Amino acid sequence: MVRLLIFCLSAALWPHSLARVADAAPNQQVAPERQRALLNDLNAINGRWNSSKPGSQQVLADAQTLAAGYGDLARLGSADSALDRQIAGLAFSWLARASASYSADPVVAAALLGSYGVMGDFFARNTRFYRPGAVLAYSGASRLARALVLNRQTNGRYEGDLSRYGLAWAQALYLAGGIPPPATQDDVPPFAAGPEAQAPELRAVPLPQIDEGKLTGEDKALWGELRPRFVLTAKRVLDARLSLEELSQRLRQQNLQVNQLDAAAALIMQGFLEDAAGLIAAGQFQPALDALSRVDYQRAKLNNVIGR
Repeated sequence: MVRLLIFCLSAALWPHSLARVADAAPNQQVAPERQRALLNDLNAINGRWNSSKPGSQQVLADAQTLAAGYGDLARLGSADSALDRQIAGLAFSWLARASASYSADPVVAAALLGSYGVMGDFFARNTRFYRPGAVLAYSGASRLARALVLNRQTNGRYEGDLSRYGLAWAQALYLAGGIPPPATQDDVPPFAAGPEAQAPELRAVPLPQIDEGKLTGEDKALWGELRPRFVLTAKRVLDARLSLEELSQRLRQQNLQVNQLDAAAALIMQGFLEDAAGLIAAGQFQPALDALSRVDYQRAKLNNVIGR
């Protein structure tokens, strides 16, 4: 049976840390001082990349600084919306850069995921500062959660984070009214948000081109398995997304909404497919196969909604 709901924000679906959504009353004396301190920290953190790539220990420390700073803003309140947007731009810019360099390091990736999560919680509670902030933060957290789940060193420790942030992302998209619009002069610069800020197109993810002449014998065998499977999976994902979009349009005419658990499964499904494409392009064929298995698992969750 198709699962439907008239969406309302509730503790049952929204992550526990987001159950309280009212904006915190700012501490007029402490909050501006903490904002300026976080801005200074982020200028220094971003500046470390000007000459060379920081080491993992430095990135860990910087992730903790960022998370602590946003934790303070959540606790103390925030008094300056313009300063908040400036802080957000620096934070998203640094997280996108650090994630691109360290997503394969499970310790650093986990710390970056935590920073994204703290930011997402802050913006979900304080939407007046930057409306797309929660969408961008939770999508970044979801991307890192997928990387951690695919990393065999983690032994399944991040399955809960994958579910939590996929759902938080879907709910933030709903509350924001969809994919964030292009940034304006008063908003975070477009580069600061990372690739998750781009609206996904309803088209099949293309198979990356591979120079088969450079493959080892083992890789050729994996590629022979991976290539047809990717093409078929990409088609199934597109069909699933089109069916879900058709269902969503019908429901909107009745003032109803697709179940957010199904919306989250679709986002995670699409994310793993894009991960697989990236892994293929990087020549990491076995992890790409693992990602496609994850795509199939998420696609199966939608069978009761869109059929097989």
